[in-house]
Amino acid sequence: MKGTKKIYIGMYVLFMLVLRGCSSDYNEAIEYNWGIQLPEGYKKIYYLDSGSGFLGDGIRYNVFEYEEGIPQNAMEDFRYGKNTNFEEKIEEYLISLEVPTEEVLDFSQEYNWYMIKNESDPRERAYIIYVTEESRVYMIEELY
Repeated sequence: MKGTKKIYIGMYVLFMLVLRGCSSDYNEAIEYNWGIQLPEGYKKIYYLDSGSGFLGDGIRYNVFEYEEGIPQNAMEDFRYGKNTNFEEKIEEYLISLEVPTEEVLDFSQEYNWYMIKNESDPRERAYIIYVTEESRVYMIEELY
């Protein structure tokens, strides 16, 4: 009986993970994984992942576009100005994902950036870059 109960619980958890991954609003997944929400009004214009593992682990690259930019208060935790170490890390991810040249983030433009570490697993990180000139948010997620 106990073994059967564990199987049902495991199936339920797997089902919930699948449902979460099928969500039409990616903001729900971002909130679940990182505890943040993107400002409303975005259009997802590009997505690529490393071929997620069984539990949704892997690297994800998203590009979101805003018609009129994002509100200033949405960037309270962002850092301003260039950071070459940050840029190199992002470029490593983009190369490993084999992102097509036309979809690669252009660091020659002015940008604001933010990095989040998962408190329960510090290997998991999200990198968020807002390019003002393009009104685009680029997000790279590393999940284990």
